[in-house]
Amino acid sequence: MASLFDSDEESGQVSTRQEPVRLSVLRDDLPPSIGGRRGLFASQNIPAGSLIVLEWPTLTWDKSLLSLDDGVWTIIKQILQHAPSHRLTAHLHPRHVGDVPVEEFRQVEEKYRELSPALKAELSIVERDEVLRLYLVLQHNGFQSGLYWHLCMINHSCSPNCIKFEPRTGSRGASEVWTTTDVSAGDELLISYVAPLETSYPDTQEYLHSQHGFRCFCQRCNGSAAYFVDATGGDVDSSAAADATAAADATAAAPAAAEDEETGRSGSQIVSNMEANFEGIEQMLHVATQTYRRPPDVEVIEESLETLDLIAAQVTQLSSPTDGAAPLPEQETVRLRIRTQSIQCALLSAAIELFDGQRKHVAVARDYAQKLVATAAKLYSHQ
Repeated sequence: MASLFDSDEESGQVSTRQEPVRLSVLRDDLPPSIGGRRGLFASQNIPAGSLIVLEWPTLTWDKSLLSLDDGVWTIIKQILQHAPSHRLTAHLHPRHVGDVPVEEFRQVEEKYRELSPALKAELSIVERDEVLRLYLVLQHNGFQSGLYWHLCMINHSCSPNCIKFEPRTGSRGASEVWTTTDVSAGDELLISYVAPLETSYPDTQEYLHSQHGFRCFCQRCNGSAAYFVDATGGDVDSSAAADATAAADATAAAPAAAEDEETGRSGSQIVSNMEANFEGIEQMLHVATQTYRRPPDVEVIEESLETLDLIAAQVTQLSSPTDGAAPLPEQETVRLRIRTQSIQCALLSAAIELFDGQRKHVAVARDYAQKLVATAAKLYSHQ
């Protein structure tokens, strides 16, 4: 396995902390319900599309480790073998195992009990509670691309005002955070810890609780919570609620005459064609990145983006028809827009990777990056 720690190219030393960026300030007086009671806040008014943080990870790891039963413990072993990185974790939440709920601690404790004696022996250079604390530190602060100092301080919202991008080829491993909306001085800078808007409210809450030890009470989640709780106070099954909503939309949009039925069938066929295009583009991206290990050719990317632009225009037309036809249900309209913009983001990211690091194409890469930020802003704007 490649070394967990990437050395700085110029100094040959492992990067530990970067100086705080000018546009943000760290506060450590947040409510106890916020892990670590810390967060990043805007120090001035910041327009949408601004680069807020550019940071190199202190620790990096092979993403495949995260899917292995012993993967996190392997990362912990590497941390213990590298004193500077171990010292850094002392400043991250939790600083003590008692800083997390008892239930969360017991879950990690149970995972530790299941470790092989050999791996336990390798981890025994520190007390057991320190090993468990490091597991919790990684669970609360780790990104797929590594462990950061300032990025770890950015809290979650399902309606974020920023987006974090993974390090790109040619960026020397730096990760970036950009604003997706205008941010006022004093506002907290927030990102989403889950795939944007592609997860139901109950699934989102379950993930955040199991992986990060908290439940989200942002504005979007508060609205979803009201929707997913029935009159008796019990949780409503998310799939059943979605089916009920779809049925209500279908009833509301039911054609009142034979000609409207024909129009409805026509709209349904258009949506089916959209889905076929979505699947085709996603399959193309998968083959290029997973099989050939490189982005698609720029001509293919541009053709796909043009197709998605046409789909976006069709969605707008179906949602606000001018020929008297029944409009596309709002829920379906939002779903199609999210799907379109998500794939656009993937294509634009591929285009940036294709040109990133090539001096003669800096302007092209910058143009794609600006389009990516604008598209991400639209994606996160759906409430």
